[in-house]
Formats: sequence, structure tokens, C-alpha cells
Amino acid sequence: MHIVSGLSLRDCDQLLFSLHFLIDLMVEDHHTAKSQGKLIAKSVPMDARTVVQRLALKPLYKAFVCCPECSTCYPDDGLDPCPELCTSKLLSTQQICGQHLQKPCNIHGHSHDIPVHLFLYHDFKEWLGEMLCHPGMEDMMDHGFSPSPDGIMGNIWDAPGLYEIPGPNGHPFIHRYPNNEGRYLFSFNMDGFNPFQLKQAGQSATMMGLYMVCLNLPPEVHFKSKNMFLAGIIPGPKEPLTEEIKNFLWPLVDDLLESYETGVHYTCTWKYPNGRKTWSVLALIICDLPAAHQALGFMGPQSANFCSYCKLQLNNINNLHIEAWEPHSHKEHRMLMFEW
Repeated sequence: MHIVSGLSLRDCDQLLFSLHFLIDLMVEDHHTAKSQGKLIAKSVPMDARTVVQRLALKPLYKAFVCCPECSTCYPDDGLDPCPELCTSKLLSTQQICGQHLQKPCNIHGHSHDIPVHLFLYHDFKEWLGEMLCHPGMEDMMDHGFSPSPDGIMGNIWDAPGLYEIPGPNGHPFIHRYPNNEGRYLFSFNMDGFNPFQLKQAGQSATMMGLYMVCLNLPPEVHFKSKNMFLAGIIPGPKEPLTEEIKNFLWPLVDDLLESYETGVHYTCTWKYPNGRKTWSVLALIICDLPAAHQALGFMGPQSANFCSYCKLQLNNINNLHIEAWEPHSHKEHRMLMFEW
């Protein structure tokens, strides 16, 4: 009721108490049945928070107070107090944003300040650890792969480019390693959606979901919801600008950087009770064109520099001579990024 219907934990406590009462009513007036009924009733916690914890219904996440104007995110970890007004500078004017980050809310007759917008980031390392604790998951994820010998692409692992991704030591990221290390490749998707669906009653808003998929899983189970990683949902009602999207991506970038450069050690998994080390890398961005440009920091597809692959200009978009398409380079991208 708390997760699905939004019932408060306080009211869920009343539900648990009622459940205890119903169990007592249903138990027959027999010594054995009564003792069994007491055991059943005792197994039901009286605190809804205990139920949420035991059933792992609440994932480990990091909370950020998000500015509704410039999308600057402030950690809401209880260590440093969140400022009342946004202290970030707007890129367009270099003036302090100054937008209110909190709003008053009345809860049970008491006034409290709550964030105007809250962004929750699901911890990637914690999610992967949970995946590795599922029976049979490691056997699927650690299955060996090889590129297509005849060049025919049946699935993503037939692409030779995946095997050319360098590891932190310069050697190919994907190859057999000793000590039962896990080597995992992920794809990333980002897209907006209207939470009001058909814009009923004039309600129009956009929220953005951040998702990842483990490519090591068999293709037929890639996109099952239980196997997908929901990194977070960017609050609406408007999409962040291209220069603002980084505020929501940096927690995931930090986790992926650590997972790639130093790896993550898990003290226990389903297949390896003594623990194992895993390494993860982001291999693909799978989005529509506007979202892909936004996630990667490119200009929009309607700008003068419309292409993320080559230097062709928008006024020359009808040029179909491939030899005239001078490609960008990774080094140039990084140089332009630092210059910007």
C-alpha cells in the first residue's frame, strides 16, 4: 500500500495492527492452532519501516535538491544544509540564479519546508550488487562472447567494436581474466515522457528517465523491467537545457568512472560467496537524436553544427559526397569541451 498506492508509513502501521487483530480473530479456540496463530502474528512487524527494509522495497539512493530554474543540484544528505536560494550562476547572464529551493508544506497541522524539486539517484554499484545476488544471473552475465566470424550481425555482441574498447590498463576490456572477475558492458538511454499521458485537462509536462541495460545478458532478457537499471527520473515540468543535463548525470558518471578505473569488489555474490571484483564500462548511448545530443553535450540537430560525426554545416546538409564529410576526433571533442 505504501509503494503502490502512496499510503503513508504512519497509516501502514495501522494496517499492520489490523492484520494482527484479524489473525487473532481467525485462529480457532484450539491450543495448537492458537499457538500457530501467535507465531504468525509475531512474524508480522508492527512498524511499516521494518517491512520496507526486510523486503528491500526501498533502494539505496542519493537525494538532491534541484533548482527549478537552472537545474543545479544540491546534495540532500543531511551533512551540509541546503541553501534557501540557488547560488549557481546562470550561463546566459553570469548572474546568481537566486531561485527558491524550498517551499512550505502543511503536514498534520505543522508547517515544514520541503524541496520544490527533488532528484533521486539510484546507486549503480548497489544495484549491480543486487543483480549479482540473484540465482543464475552471474551465469548469464559471465557467458563468453566472440565477434561474428562471417560479419553477419545477429546481436550486439557480433559487432567487433565492442572488443576494441580499451580497459584501464590499455588492454581490451573484454577478455578472460583470472580470479573470476566480472567484465560488464552497459548501454545508456535517456528520454522524456509526459506523466499525464494524454495531456488531459490541459496538463502538459515533461519528465526524463535515465536508464541502463547490461549488454552481457542474453538479448531476449535485456529489456525486461526487472533487469533494467533506472538511474533516476529528472523532475519536470520542463526538460533541462543541454548545458544543464550534466547536473543530473554526474552521479552516474562518478559511479561508472570508479567501476571502470578501479573496479568494485563485492564481499559476497550468489555464485561466489567469498566475493569477487567487477569492472563496468559504458559502451553505447541508445537514444533518439535530440536526447543523444543532449546527453553527449552536442549541439541540437537544428543548429549550424548539426552532426555529431562530421563537420558538415547545416547550410550544406544536402552534400551527399562522403569524402567531403570531415569527421570529428575524440581529441578535438575534448579540446572544444574544455574551451567551452
